[in-house]
Amino acid sequence: MTTTHLHEVDYPLTLQILDALLGGRAVGGFDRLHDGANVDWVMLENSGLSTTEKAAVTIARGIAIIEVRGGFPGDVSVANAVGQAVEALRLRH
Repeated sequence: MTTTHLHEVDYPLTLQILDALLGGRAVGGFDRLHDGANVDWVMLENSGLSTTEKAAVTIARGIAIIEVRGGFPGDVSVANAVGQAVEALRLRH
């Protein structure tokens, strides 16, 4: 088990995704704190979430990597493509 502390200042988008996904539910691998959250990504992905919720966790993990590294590499088209894909999936439902 490897737990990572995601500080609110450094990972605001990641925490926004996880908060929206989990909606205050107690889920193994995610412990929300006043200054961020402790996350065990492997435990979270294996905590009985639906496949769609697991996909959202994978997206949140990717966003965390991007946030800690200062943003998307290179051209903004990568960020736009990711945003458009997520929006297209949202509109299907």
